[in-house]
Amino acid sequence: MPDLDSREVDALIRRLIACREAMLPPISRGDPAPGTAVLTSNEMRWWVEPSPVPGHVTFCLLHPGLGWIGQHITPGAVDRLVTEIRQAGTRETRTTRPR
Repeated sequence: MPDLDSREVDALIRRLIACREAMLPPISRGDPAPGTAVLTSNEMRWWVEPSPVPGHVTFCLLHPGLGWIGQHITPGAVDRLVTEIRQAGTRETRTTRPR
């Protein structure tokens, strides 16, 4: 592999993500099945700011390998997210819930 600096690797990751996003079949929008590999890290941070999309907030996660990823979400989605987080702490097993 050629020597790349961190900016070049970041640019490559973004290009690969854009390529995968355009491929078929698309990545499932459903909840992951039990045992599905999920990118996780104990070093992630989150951040929220007002969104440029009216009536939304921007919810972001910082993954140490991917950088910041985010989504514009509605206040109702924020409420559901908070509820899911609270309930996840009391569940012993994962369940699939409609979003």
